[in-house]
Amino acid sequence: MKTLMSFVLAGLIVLCAAAPLRSLAQTPPDATPDLQLESLDSGQWIPGRALVFLRQPDGRMLVGGRFNRAGPGMLRDHLLRLRRDGSIDPTFAPVFGGSGAAQVTALAIRGDAIYAGGFFDTVNGVTRRSVVRLRMDGSIEPSWTSPFTSAPGNQVAAIVATAAGVYVGGDLLEQNAWGLVRLDPATGALDPGWIAQTQFGVTPTPSAGNRGVVSAMLAIDNDLIVGGQFGQIANVARTGVARLSQSAPVSVRTFNAGINGLTAALAWSGGQVYVGGNYFRSGTPTFSHLLRVDPTSGTPDSSWVPNLGSNVNALHVIGNVIHVGGTFSGQPPGGARLARLPMSGNGSVDPAWNPNASNTVLAIGDTCRGRLLAGGAFTTMSLLSRNGFASFTVPQIDCLFYGDFEVP
Repeated sequence: MKTLMSFVLAGLIVLCAAAPLRSLAQTPPDATPDLQLESLDSGQWIPGRALVFLRQPDGRMLVGGRFNRAGPGMLRDHLLRLRRDGSIDPTFAPVFGGSGAAQVTALAIRGDAIYAGGFFDTVNGVTRRSVVRLRMDGSIEPSWTSPFTSAPGNQVAAIVATAAGVYVGGDLLEQNAWGLVRLDPATGALDPGWIAQTQFGVTPTPSAGNRGVVSAMLAIDNDLIVGGQFGQIANVARTGVARLSQSAPVSVRTFNAGINGLTAALAWSGGQVYVGGNYFRSGTPTFSHLLRVDPTSGTPDSSWVPNLGSNVNALHVIGNVIHVGGTFSGQPPGGARLARLPMSGNGSVDPAWNPNASNTVLAIGDTCRGRLLAGGAFTTMSLLSRNGFASFTVPQIDCLFYGDFEVP
């Protein structure tokens, strides 16, 4: 049976509209934040990797992944928090553990609750498998418990928390979940009235052996956009991406992008949904790995046709630019495995920005203070040493923070 796939700028020159594009010059990463992520493996320190970013409402940044320290003497087990100046928050240090290679791959915030998901058995020494609710100080919310009893059979890749509930997606085996469930935000109990089982192939009799995987989710209006590796969801044929109601019973919308393959990343901007992954869509024009679609119908925008040549694992919008991470490496001109594409053009990669990651980029985020963050399996950016985490200067945009204004 399938296992869950892990999917799931110092030197940047800000160009004015009239400036010529620079071609193929590498874009080196910043020195801040200075994270040196490492994992302890059989008594040896090896490069770690950041796998998910989430900016808190107060501007601080959560970083989840597979690591046991963020630098010499700075132990952090798979989740840390950066203050607004880029330094590590010394007061936030939850400990995620497990019998295997523990990791945090999904984060969501609603109110004063942090929901973290991934592959783990314990948090702060207490049994919490695959998903946990934390307080803002990193302590466990004791009244909220995971419905799962075995981490190996339940790997969480995406979480969305709304007023309707906490939606958890991944490779889920227990509780007849099979890809996607809704949990009670106060207790963690599985909601039996909201059923959206995924299946790898279309079948009238859903089963665990045919289960699909959910890798990415977005909340739009009162619905969810759900991406992953499936051919059927909530008993309706949809391949790779679907739009569902947040309300129960689940309604599968008419939204149908017509892709053939896996969706690993989703982004929402300008009234359109960006869909990245490992897929192909036939027709004229053809699309592979990245497209943008109408949020109601799923119809692709035929005027915006990227051609990255290989898998897309991460998407992140800043202003009128979408940043893309993945496995692509031979796309000229532009970045290897990390690139940016203007949303106002035809989908071409911006040749003026080329961070040149040495290996797969799996996560992208931004601090809303002129800094882009990238995480993944790379060990260098622009030939500079970076263990699974890199930061880049980008144009600062206006962001609205609320509460805790004085946090550094």
